[in-house]
Amino acid sequence: MLDLRQSATVQQLISDVGEDAFLMLSEALIAEIQNAQQSLPRYLADKDWHMLEVDAHAMKSAARSFGAEALADACLDLEKYGQSSGTDGDAKAILNTFDTAAVETLNAIKKL
Repeated sequence: MLDLRQSATVQQLISDVGEDAFLMLSEALIAEIQNAQQSLPRYLADKDWHMLEVDAHAMKSAARSFGAEALADACLDLEKYGQSSGTDGDAKAILNTFDTAAVETLNAIKKL
């Protein structure tokens, strides 16, 4: 189970931006994850490799800023899949890993 409350990354982020801004960033990350849960599978289904790569990259960066490494790694796999035009890896497995990490991260953020 992911516990972001003890994450050094989260503690540094709070120190850098303050508690109020951190809460706003947390809400923005929740929205970004929820949007990605809708858009990334659609990009895969539509074989829109460019948008898959771009959105997965953005989600990866946002996840890393909160120390959500499993989600960031899953996004990296989706980004690479988009870069390869769908030839490098198993789309279903990659998407399942993303979904699992997204749900785990959402639950962890909501506990902050």
